Amino acid sequence: MQKRVIKIDDDDEASPENTISIFEKQNLETGGKIWECALILAKYIKKQIENENLSFKGPILELGSGTGVLTSDQPQIQQICEHNIKKNNLEIPYCILDWNQPKIKTQILLEQHKPEYILASDVTYSIKAAEDFFNQLKIIYEINPKLITYLSHKERHSEIDNSLEDRFENIGLWFKQIKHQDLDEQWRSKNFTVYQLGKF
Repeated sequence: MQKRVIKIDDDDEASPENTISIFEKQNLETGGKIWECALILAKYIKKQIENENLSFKGPILELGSGTGVLTSDQPQIQQICEHNIKKNNLEIPYCILDWNQPKIKTQILLEQHKPEYILASDVTYSIKAAEDFFNQLKIIYEINPKLITYLSHKERHSEIDNSLEDRFENIGLWFKQIKHQDLDEQWRSKNFTVYQLGKF
């Protein structure tokens, strides 16, 4: 297990109040480390909250949370995610959410935790992952059409990149692409896109 220290505010010093520690496990494949998409999405949301352009007033469900909001991912990620939550003195529940699980399991999870927002970063990294993610997102919106989703995406596969916005519309979601100038200056890149999504 490797420790990675991330500054919350890049302009300030790396004091304990301005850092979080994330422990990564490379043998857990994609879910065992922090990816750039997660940092880009986190920095965008932090900036919007500080500028009072965004306010999360209800619970958050993070899909495919990996190492670190109500976090959710595969069973094999649970141990490292809970370890990171504890090491940063946070009180965040972890739940197992398999994107191929039956609708009733997702419904029970949503009724239990009642999220109002969804966060998802770098969950469309392969064709299979994208298909599974969109199938689960469709189910989630069938259960609760009032949710607002923030999704960060990294361009990797032209088949996914070129069809992403069509996929949103195919499951009945409107989308708004966040302008690059609204992303953190140190993290913005043409290869990364942040979307806001909701039900038509």
